[in-house]
Amino acid sequence: MDRGTLAAAFSVELDGRACFLDWQVTWPGGPVRQRYFLRDSAYPVELLIGARAVVFRGSKVVVVRDNTGAHHIQPGGHLEAGETVEAAVRREILEESGWHVDQLVPFCFLFFEPYADVACRTTHRARGAVNVMFTAEAARYDRSGRDTTQIEVGSGLVSIRKALSELGSDQAVLLREATRNRQLG
Repeated sequence: MDRGTLAAAFSVELDGRACFLDWQVTWPGGPVRQRYFLRDSAYPVELLIGARAVVFRGSKVVVVRDNTGAHHIQPGGHLEAGETVEAAVRREILEESGWHVDQLVPFCFLFFEPYADVACRTTHRARGAVNVMFTAEAARYDRSGRDTTQIEVGSGLVSIRKALSELGSDQAVLLREATRNRQLG
């Protein structure tokens, strides 16, 4: 089965599963639907293209700021050729936030796809893709690890309570679930 057919079939399958967040974001290629499913849900590994994490340090969470002024709590990105999921998420967290992390705990996966009436410019967005998500504890900050050529321009440690009141509603839902997962983990 080709990737596009697999993504379409998986999207239909996900319609029958409960997700804890179903959100629309606007990417450069157009609006994209993002659905988040807890870790006990399976996904086709052929659709896995990236990894993300919600990073905590005690009672605080790492909040990343991008060059548009937006804030989020899920640093991460694409897997590079031959890279493991764990190596990718550690690299991406460091590049986007400057933090090295300890143990990664699987949390959920994110399935994103364009809305049917939108033709996205890049192929993985046009077909649908999966990012696996973790929770992690920040170990140490390393400013030199940041990749300043990316859209992310900074990060900070914010109390979970403050983050819940200041983040957008999608990020607040994600933070509540990640905090719950962290407590269970």
